[in-house]
This record gives sequence, structure tokens and C-alpha cells, in this order.
Amino acid sequence: KIEDNKLKAIHRKGVSPEFIVEDPTSIIDTMRRANTLQTNNELDSLVQTIFCDPSFCKRMSLHPSIVNFVRESVDMLLRRPLPHIPLVLPLSLEHLARSMSREDVEKDHDGLIQFSLQLLYSMMFLDCESKSPFTIDPRLLPLKETLEMLGSKCVEDNNQRSGMMLLFESLKGLISNHCPDITRSMAKTTLICQKVGEPSDEMKKDYISPTLVCDAIRSCFCDGVVSNETAGMRAESMFKLCQAVNPCSEIDVAVVRAILTDSNSQPKFINYSALVKDPLVILKAKAAVWKCRGTRRIMLRVLQNLMKANEAEVMKYSTTDQVAKEFLTSRDAIIVRCLLFVCQSGFLLEETGRENSTPSHCVMSTNLIRSVVT
Repeated sequence: KIEDNKLKAIHRKGVSPEFIVEDPTSIIDTMRRANTLQTNNELDSLVQTIFCDPSFCKRMSLHPSIVNFVRESVDMLLRRPLPHIPLVLPLSLEHLARSMSREDVEKDHDGLIQFSLQLLYSMMFLDCESKSPFTIDPRLLPLKETLEMLGSKCVEDNNQRSGMMLLFESLKGLISNHCPDITRSMAKTTLICQKVGEPSDEMKKDYISPTLVCDAIRSCFCDGVVSNETAGMRAESMFKLCQAVNPCSEIDVAVVRAILTDSNSQPKFINYSALVKDPLVILKAKAAVWKCRGTRRIMLRVLQNLMKANEAEVMKYSTTDQVAKEFLTSRDAIIVRCLLFVCQSGFLLEETGRENSTPSHCVMSTNLIRSVVT
């Protein structure tokens, strides 16, 4: 009995999180051979302990088997009888995302790796069980920002076969599958940064939140002046700075709320998923938004972002390509008709700044019409 107790103690020590994060190959094989007819609370508890501890996640990222570890934990769940309840639930992942900040990640990236590991688990579960009520809505999470920060850490690491690099590649592949517009926009942003450079340190210090951008947009109309160009230019500058340090989804939601809210009413409750499903809601903006150059350009930038996200969702979930194309054609026709109506009303006329020259239509609006038509 004494020898049996010693063997059990050694076994328990061998499957403890402290040992598994150093070499997860043994637990990967155990999960692969786990009983498919019943739950295994011990393995679930072990995986969840690692997911919930940032230090364990960081140590796990040093091992090249990190992706296999996450994949086997998902496969182990899917082999069991229904219902399949994942170890990482949507609300807990969203809460973890909100608790992270760029400043904290730059100082200590343990939280980034923990979020990336849980995100990978949730994305793999979504890939296999898309109709489950426990799947995440990936567009509610800072996917682009996570890939950018994780990619920069991989560059610093400079090891193509490290666990962090494999984690980055797996996440990028899953995000490209479910949200291809995000990875495309990342590639475009990389090209722009190579030409104009990264934001300066001074710009990074002057942190501007989406709430401040909303206040700047509302200030354009609070005095009853429908064409406050100075306030509009200030709001547009703040919007650009806010984009450099905040998730795109948060900024877009905040801007749409500010645009669609009157001075005498409370801000409307809108989430990003609803905007992606129906980007045309932003066209309900009042005439004052269209007339002010700064707020109009902000609105059109957000509209373009939502159109790309909406196109990706429609192409993914439509029954056939023909149905998707017909839907997108109808959507684009409404947008073009709206822009043409506003142009005809004279709201988009801008001064060229030259003497004896006639006003011309908003360049961003005409470019958007051309891009949709072509």
C-alpha cells in the first residue's frame, strides 16, 4: 500500500500543471485516448487551470506543441455526448479582452498570450460547432489588435518554430476563415506603415478613447451650427488617433451611436454584430452630419469598414454564391442611391480653396461611389 501511494503521488506530480507546461506531449496523448462516453473532470480541470493562469500560458507558449494541446482539448470535448460546453465561455473571453490594455501588454505580455490561447480554443470550437449556443462572436473581440501585438512579439522572438509563432499562425488562419476582411485590412495597414511610418511616441502618449471621439462629434452640432468645420476637423483628427490604439469594433460602434443620437435623446444601444449585419443603418444620419466635412468623412470611413465586414459575413453564410451576390448588389444600390441623393441636394459641396473656382463634390463620397459601381 505504501508503494502504491508513492506511485500515485508520482503520477499526480507528473500530471500537475507545473510539469505539463514544460512538456505537454504526455497530456496531449492522454487527451487523445480519453474515454469518449463520459466526461473527464480531471483533464478538464487541468486544461482550465492552465488557461486561467497567465504564467502557465506564457510557459506553454515556449513549447511547439501548444497548438496541438489546444486542438486535442477541443477534440476531446467534441467526442463526448451532447451538450458540448466549452471550457472557455464567450462572456469570460469578452471580459478578459476588456481587461487588457495596450500599455499593459507592452510591459508584460503574459495576459496577451493567455487571451490568445483562450481565443484559439474558442475559434477552434467555433470552427467545429458553429451552431452551438456557446460559440463566440469573433467580431466582438479585438482580433486585429491581438494579431498585431502577437505578431510583434513573434518578430522579437525571431524563432519560426516557437510555440508563440505557431500560435500566431494558427490564429491568423482561423481569423482569415471567419473574418477575412480583418486580415486583408491588416495587410493594407502594414503597407501604409511601411510608407508613412508607425505613429510617433507623442501620438501614442496622447491616448484618445472612443468616448472622447463621440463627445467631439456631438460638439459639432451642440450649438446649432450645422457646418462647424473647425469642430469637424478636430473630431476627424481625434478619430484617426483613436484608431491607432483602440479596437476597430469599439470605435465604429461609438461613432455610429454619436451620429445617430440627437442632442435631446439618449445614446442608442447598438452592438457591432448588428452593425455588421445591417451597415445601412448608418445612412440614417441627420443632414447636419452630411454637411459637416469632418463628421461626413468619419461616417464614410466607418461605412466602408462595415461594408467589408458585411460582405465577408454574407459570402460565408449565404446558401449559394448567387444569393450572396444578389444581396450585396441590392445593398450597394441603396448606398449609391443615398449618396447620389445627398450630392444632388448640395450637402457634399466643398470649397476647392482656389480663387474664382466653383465648389466640387466631396472626394471621399465620389470615390466610394466609383468603388461600389466598379
